[in-house]
Amino acid sequence: MYKSNHHQSEHAMSATGKIHRRIIFETVGATIMEVKSLSRAFWFLTEVTRELHLWHIAGRVHNNISIENIVILNGHAKLGDMDYAKHDEDERHDVCMDTTAFVAAEVHRGYYILLGCKYGPVIIPSPPSSPQPYKELDVTDLMATMSAMATDEEPEAAFQPNPLHDLESLLWVALFLVFETVLGVDRAPDVTDKQWDGYERAQHLLAAALFGFRDFDGTRSLIITSSAAFGYMLKDLHPRVAEICRQLDVALVALGNAYLIAEGWPRRLSFEDILSQKFAHPWIPGERVSLHKRFAVVFVRLSKLLLAGDQDIMFSTS
Repeated sequence: MYKSNHHQSEHAMSATGKIHRRIIFETVGATIMEVKSLSRAFWFLTEVTRELHLWHIAGRVHNNISIENIVILNGHAKLGDMDYAKHDEDERHDVCMDTTAFVAAEVHRGYYILLGCKYGPVIIPSPPSSPQPYKELDVTDLMATMSAMATDEEPEAAFQPNPLHDLESLLWVALFLVFETVLGVDRAPDVTDKQWDGYERAQHLLAAALFGFRDFDGTRSLIITSSAAFGYMLKDLHPRVAEICRQLDVALVALGNAYLIAEGWPRRLSFEDILSQKFAHPWIPGERVSLHKRFAVVFVRLSKLLLAGDQDIMFSTS
């Protein structure tokens, strides 16, 4: 249960030692872990993706996506805990250390993993004074564009959270829900004890690599920067678990491409350029969509697939 009161004020200490003063609003609702249905959880993640899109268009990042901060109110998902939210002009580098299980790998490390030159401060271009239309950026033009720019002088860069980091955190939330819940699926009669133990062990090891080990961001960095890495990690999982993860990999691969485009040349790290990127719709040939839309269609598809034929997966919060 998520509850806070509007008349109270709290002080929170960030990892940098800076004191944050929060106004806590009267909000009562369930967290996404309490919905007890994986299909509903994915539907709520669709709503969170749409809310994040509005945040990002407005030039803001949430910077603290977690299962505790996705709140279900009146049948709809909302983002809670805005204490670490930032505008694209905000130079603070505060990270909430209580929710590192879902933090983007770059945010955890404090530098751009795919940046051509990570040495020295990175300078993010200032946003335009007035709104400008986003220009489309075709992923297929990536290599030609980067090659043409290779001889240009690279600007130095200072790390700042951006929309890609919020979306990455949302994917870690989705995978956490899968690994937390899916071994409650009914066991088929023809599955031997040895097979079942193998499924459980494989899932436990992958979950630990993503969420439990001290160097979890190393696994995440590999998944983000290599389009084939995550698919290879799924080979020993329960077939239903693996299929859900393969669907999520559709969003992961697009996210990795988005990082590569944005960080291949630092001038593309602005919110405008990140939001202008277009990707192939995974199931509609010829249609190109934003990264947020690609995430949303993956979550919607998973929600519907889990509901089809009474295949939903229920889970306990204990």
